[in-house]
Amino acid sequence: MENFFDPATWVAQARAFCEQARTGRVTDDYVDIELPYSVAAWPQPWIAADLLTYDIGSGHDAEMCTLLNAENALTVRPEGDVDALLAAGDLEGAYGACFAPELAEVIEAHDAHVPITKLEEPKKKRDLEKAWAAAAVKLSPRSAFAGTWPSKWKDAQRRMRVLYARERSPLFAIAALAFADREDLGYTSIAAGTFWQAICWFVAEQGDVRQLEALEALERRVCAIEERKELFATPALRAFTPPPLTDRTRAAIAALAVAKPAVKPTLSLASAIERGVAADQLLLDGDPRGELIVVQQQISARGPTKDLLKQQKQLLKKHAKAWCPSMVDRETCIFRAGVPVAGRLQFYSDVELRSFAGAKALATFETLEIPGASMGPIEPSTIATVVRSLPALRRVITIDEAGIELARGAACEVEHLTLEGSRALPAKRPGLPKLRRVDGVAAPEISIVGTTDPASFANLAKTHAAVVLAADELGWELWAANRVVTARPLPGAKPAGLDALLASAGLTREAVVVDPTDPATLGYALSMK
Repeated sequence: MENFFDPATWVAQARAFCEQARTGRVTDDYVDIELPYSVAAWPQPWIAADLLTYDIGSGHDAEMCTLLNAENALTVRPEGDVDALLAAGDLEGAYGACFAPELAEVIEAHDAHVPITKLEEPKKKRDLEKAWAAAAVKLSPRSAFAGTWPSKWKDAQRRMRVLYARERSPLFAIAALAFADREDLGYTSIAAGTFWQAICWFVAEQGDVRQLEALEALERRVCAIEERKELFATPALRAFTPPPLTDRTRAAIAALAVAKPAVKPTLSLASAIERGVAADQLLLDGDPRGELIVVQQQISARGPTKDLLKQQKQLLKKHAKAWCPSMVDRETCIFRAGVPVAGRLQFYSDVELRSFAGAKALATFETLEIPGASMGPIEPSTIATVVRSLPALRRVITIDEAGIELARGAACEVEHLTLEGSRALPAKRPGLPKLRRVDGVAAPEISIVGTTDPASFANLAKTHAAVVLAADELGWELWAANRVVTARPLPGAKPAGLDALLASAGLTREAVVVDPTDPATLGYALSMK
């Protein structure tokens, strides 16, 4: 048992299992899997990542993950006569013979002139993977990594089998790194870290030393997901040295150079003016997102006509999955002027939530609900970090501890908080300079009342946003903040108990600060007027 948690032992066992997979079959007392494709030429990290898509048992799962996060020498080796291949016009073959960054640059420039091939997706989802696998055998690397990818990381890992079987290319390194920056992918859980580490090894094995900086940035992101510090794929690529080129070869490569096409400016959807410009370009490109922008802008300007609402519904029904960020619950996502502006974050762990900080996919959100619990504990400081990283955010629905973290930390743009819990915000809140309103959770069928009357407030003002009167038998608490008194219902609270409590505090129902019929304001409130 003393070696059970020994990483070296696990890596050794994983390597033996991977070598067994090269024969086309893995078997032991618990597993008997025949692989319907050859992995004989794959590097061990690729084999380990692929075996994780099978039911190999938790023990082997742990071993494969340990191998992915271990030192592995690259298997990429120069093969072939680079000069002969260049003379024949086989740039990719020549790259495999030298892995020269100069040639990688030429290949990238040539590829930049080739448009991405859009896969004709079948109507039935179950046929998509079969169609993709058939097409990906010949698709350009950029095309292979484009389009719709599976929602689960294991299915995405299964897709990599086709790409593992293809020749090394700098274009695969570039495409995989660009793929890792896509924010429409839902691979953000701790378990999905193995997929991204496998992508790191995929990039490293392409032998493109130009990508060292980008690979290190990606692997550090994986480290954050997996809560580790060590890099493995990056040092492996750093240790790889392409052989020196002769003057003749350098001249032949230089003669093949072409200028890269002008880079299209990134379309911004940040403001109404920018969205109008972007909509025109998107419509020209045949992108339905442009149509949604136009439709929702017309709804805003002209009002919700029957035809516009129908058109909006059809567009969202067909494309919401692609347009809604993967970290947002699609059923809660609200679009305005063609961009998502409100929704509830979904995540499984504190680490996963932390990875959302500064996410481009959340840049247009003005309202977010951030739950205070998931499959594991969520730190209030993590919620506060995510909120501060999103400058467009104006309303946040979360737990009271996170509200306190926001109040005490660096300044943010939040104007409206809805907090679950009984803890009040501190009297001094430098982190919330623009806060105008704080609501509590909704209390169904309970009228919420308060007062701004100075006379009624006089006896409560000294408490500075603390519980001023608690009457458990009546089911209510009174809170004071600034010049507003609010009532908070406890479990089992009834309107009659509130009336009794108000009478004992010298308050009346006449000054209502929250309308319980308005879903947007239902709850108790601390009005920050």
